[in-house]
Amino acid sequence: MLNQVLGNGTQRRDAGEGDRNAPVRSVSELVDGARRLAAIVREESISRLVVTAGEVSWHIEAPPTVPATTVHSGQTPPGPPADPPADPQRYEVRAPLVGVCYRAPSPGERPFVAVGDRVRAGQPLAIVEAMKLMNEVCSDRDGVVREILCQDREVVEYGELMFVLATG
Repeated sequence: MLNQVLGNGTQRRDAGEGDRNAPVRSVSELVDGARRLAAIVREESISRLVVTAGEVSWHIEAPPTVPATTVHSGQTPPGPPADPPADPQRYEVRAPLVGVCYRAPSPGERPFVAVGDRVRAGQPLAIVEAMKLMNEVCSDRDGVVREILCQDREVVEYGELMFVLATG
């Protein structure tokens, strides 16, 4: 296998000549290959990886480096690190990506939540639309909505504070 690091932080790995024309046998092999390449990008701290094997080519770019956080399915990842909150029962819900915020499931319907509403873990608080995909912003803990800082049909930025919940 040929490894080549380019000047811009890109690492290029080409399959050996015997592998270059090997047929791809199934979609699961493609998915497995993509997973292995993504692991290489993570483990080697490579910003970009380009791999070609036969007619298949992968271009994998690492996301910008941010502090490590744990995010479980359906949760909103925290935004940039902040000072510890003065109130340990205050929980902030931040935008998981850049997009248009919708506070209701459909135009003309009631918003998902209002100030004073009790919410459960996993309950949708809003939707952020990005590239025609609707992404639910859910609470990952039980609490009461204390503040709503996002406006319906307005753009939110990644990590922007959208809701404040009182927990505990």
